[in-house]
Amino acid sequence: MGLRAMFDETYPDPVRVVCVGTPVEQLESEPESQAGMETSVEFCGGTHLAMAHHVGDFCISSEEAIAKGIRRIVALSGNEATKAIKKAQVIETEVLNVKNTLSNPNTADSKALSKKIIDITEEIAKATLPYWKKEDLRNLLKTMKKSLDEAERLQKAAHASKVLDRVKSLVEERKADKFIVEILDAGSNTKVSEVTSAQLTALFPIVAGKGRSESEARSGSYAGF
Repeated sequence: MGLRAMFDETYPDPVRVVCVGTPVEQLESEPESQAGMETSVEFCGGTHLAMAHHVGDFCISSEEAIAKGIRRIVALSGNEATKAIKKAQVIETEVLNVKNTLSNPNTADSKALSKKIIDITEEIAKATLPYWKKEDLRNLLKTMKKSLDEAERLQKAAHASKVLDRVKSLVEERKADKFIVEILDAGSNTKVSEVTSAQLTALFPIVAGKGRSESEARSGSYAGF
């Protein structure tokens, strides 16, 4: 009769048979007919409604490929759709709060914001939300994370430049000194340490930790970092 079923789909028992173009009753009475091969005859795993508004809220929750040339869309209706929509609104409020905080450099804590963005991203991945809203929130969080990372990069670069300027000033101010002891505020910025160490290597003939001998250390200036 030309009946088709979706791959890896679970159907209720009993299941409704639907056909586009030929009445199902005709297909049943003429099982050898080619009509079923020329039209769509399929199992229906859903529910038929008398009126569309009986569905209530409706949203698509996922869309994915399940096989070559075949994609599956999962939708929610009624109370489940309402829950998904309300959950999306709650998470969106969290995202917008982070965005507002990020836009104010005076109150922004980069580490706390970065962790918050990661936490919300994980929450979105686990939550059942309208598919379009899930993608929208993910993209917004990615943009915010990129902006935050760029701000941190610029901040570290500015800090490194400040430390380097201090090193150069020390060299100019204390040219006659064989030893210079100075605390440079590099914080947890390893890039500052690396760049400053390279600068010291260029300014002084001997740098601590470079494997020079004791006799060489006695004969020239010595820079420690």
